[in-house]
Amino acid sequence: MYVTMSKCCRYFVACLPVLHTLQISHNRLQSVTDIEHLAHCPGIGVLDLSHNQLDDPLILHVFKCMKSLVRQLIACKC
Repeated sequence: MYVTMSKCCRYFVACLPVLHTLQISHNRLQSVTDIEHLAHCPGIGVLDLSHNQLDDPLILHVFKCMKSLVRQLIACKC
């Protein structure tokens, strides 16, 4: 089952300042607009985006804004 990140869900995640680990693999995420809200989640240290379809180079800007991020798991769309 695939779940899309609705606007409501995106804002909810951004309002969790103590969230440390977020696993959102297998969600058919494709572009920076699908994950840009994560830039406002200061506590995320581990982020699993594997098995999505992220091929937008702008996602690197989101990672740069995530100051606590020490590990991200992503798989390229090959």
